[in-house]
Amino acid sequence: MSSIIFYFSGTGNSLAVSNSIAEKLGETKVSHIMDVGNYDLRNYDYVGFIFPVYYAHAPEIVVRVLNNIRLEKFQKVFIVAVYGGTLGYAVSDVRTVLNKNDNITDTIAAIQ
Repeated sequence: MSSIIFYFSGTGNSLAVSNSIAEKLGETKVSHIMDVGNYDLRNYDYVGFIFPVYYAHAPEIVVRVLNNIRLEKFQKVFIVAVYGGTLGYAVSDVRTVLNKNDNITDTIAAIQ
């Protein structure tokens, strides 16, 4: 089982969450979301995206990157939206992007 987590973090909180989850999963790579192009995502069974909620939505950088990746049917995708006040539409934003690009959406697990 191979895993990778891509994070976006303005304050360091999402990076800390990414590292904590990676430690619990074991043998999981953690990389900044802007580095997603450096990896062949087909090599990973689990692909995670961890990011803060900005004004009740997923940050534009996350949406932009997700619009340009392709995930495979066998992969499990998980999302962690880090927030202090409200989750808002952040998970819905990500589901919409992945669904629009005919990526997998039925296996997305949202962790709040």
